[in-house]
Amino acid sequence: MKSFFALLRLSIANYFGLTSMRIKYVRNRQKLWEPIVIGFAAMTLVTSLSSGAFFLARGLIASAPPGQADMGLTLPILGTQVLALFMGLFTLISLFYFSNDLETLVPLPLKEKAILASKFLIANITEYLPALFIVIPAMIAYNQYVPLGTAGWISAVVVFLLLPVVPLSIAGIIVVTLMRGLNRRHRDIMIVLSSLILLAVIMYVQFLFQSAVINDVDIEAILQNRVDLVRLLGSAFPPSVWATRAISRAGQAEGFVSLTYLVFSSVLGVWAFLSVGQRVFYGGLIGGAEHERKNIAFTQQVLSKRATSTPALKALFLREWRLFLRVPIWVLNGFIAVILVPLMAFVPAFTGGQGLQELAKWAKSAPNGLVASTLIFAGMIAALSSLNTLASTSISREGKHLWISKVLPIQPRLQVIAKLIHAGLASLIIAVLISGLYYYMFAPHIMYVLGAGLLGITVGAMPQLLGMLFDIWHPFLTWTNPQHAVKNNLNAVTPLILMVPSGVITYFSFRALSGVLEGSGILLVLTAAHLAIAAVSFIVLLRMADIFYQQLEI
Repeated sequence: MKSFFALLRLSIANYFGLTSMRIKYVRNRQKLWEPIVIGFAAMTLVTSLSSGAFFLARGLIASAPPGQADMGLTLPILGTQVLALFMGLFTLISLFYFSNDLETLVPLPLKEKAILASKFLIANITEYLPALFIVIPAMIAYNQYVPLGTAGWISAVVVFLLLPVVPLSIAGIIVVTLMRGLNRRHRDIMIVLSSLILLAVIMYVQFLFQSAVINDVDIEAILQNRVDLVRLLGSAFPPSVWATRAISRAGQAEGFVSLTYLVFSSVLGVWAFLSVGQRVFYGGLIGGAEHERKNIAFTQQVLSKRATSTPALKALFLREWRLFLRVPIWVLNGFIAVILVPLMAFVPAFTGGQGLQELAKWAKSAPNGLVASTLIFAGMIAALSSLNTLASTSISREGKHLWISKVLPIQPRLQVIAKLIHAGLASLIIAVLISGLYYYMFAPHIMYVLGAGLLGITVGAMPQLLGMLFDIWHPFLTWTNPQHAVKNNLNAVTPLILMVPSGVITYFSFRALSGVLEGSGILLVLTAAHLAIAAVSFIVLLRMADIFYQQLEI
């Protein structure tokens, strides 16, 4: 047991970079401005997300039918657990597939169970962060309407600690099972394919669930309190029901039984993960290290067929694209996770919600209603583009291999343009998906659909351009795990921080222009203004790239 806690302490320090931070900031007192900036960004993010979750939960609880206030806890709990399943899959893939410490840990006199448990606990710790933003504010809002008392808060703490355990156990079993028998050549594509399949399954289940709730539930029965909304909402994942009852019924027999179910399911999930992991872990680890030798004789004819002349910009783009695809954890975090949101937005549209139909009628009848709806969808495109980490981590992802880019006989600005084209693909896909959603829901004139896509891309361009500039100026190159390059990197959130003032200015500009212009004129002025801002940002990025590239240290 002593060796396990030593391994856990060392693994946590290594994964979160605690040792390097202590040496850098405490012992050597280097770049002390970094923790200040990180702290300010973290406080801004925590305040905005937590306050949004609090007011949303309070609105749900206040508008709930009599005796159904518990649904204000069920929805954030269920959402957190679904997020833990999806994001935990990525985290565990990184820990088991791309961790550099396995080659050191395996030869040590450590049991497979200890290695598996330490990595599982690290993944569990990472999932507490979204739970802090989502579940804790909901608990505080619920306490304002239904005081929890001492027993309720004790149960709430236990529930909070156990929330990600069952979803992570399921994700862990999937991950260690996939490792079995996959060599490196097949592993990358299998990770992407399996994640896409899981994504499709989650979206399909969500679609079926929302369809059942909208079409089969009797609203009159809900108002008369003949339907248990907590059990209905949590029917797809019973641990969310147990977690809700453990808090809302604390001090009662039902609360104790629900808490017992939650604890037992968590223990059972961890036991199942460790049991499966011990059986397949080392076989998968060894299988993943195998390489297939290709018997190819590189004769003059073979070389002449393989050696081709490619324009520099195309070659740089293909290099960026292939290096990105070579690490599936980057694809999942920086690309698929961003596209997931607009895809899931189609689900309520397909279920034919009455609220969406009323909103579409208002947009077509109200003065400047279509302009306002166009701005909303353009804002969605810009926000999701800012969440895209491809531009703001493009230099950081090169890590110790940055020297290759520096010795290439190609101007830095051309390399930057190739990286921008690569990052722009994700923004273009997001714009197409959101614009398609806008057309499906509101059926506006095609000019408004194109306006939403163009305005969203131009508004989101400046944060991405300046985010890449910040990454060139201050890249994070010392990562030891591919996931660290995007998830432990402050540069990844730079576009999101820049997006906030840009969105506020756009909103007030719309209100000012509404009194002067009408219809598409407002959209044209806003698009032209943001296009000019994006052009200036692009010029500044190219000019500063030549300077900052020379200052980069490997």
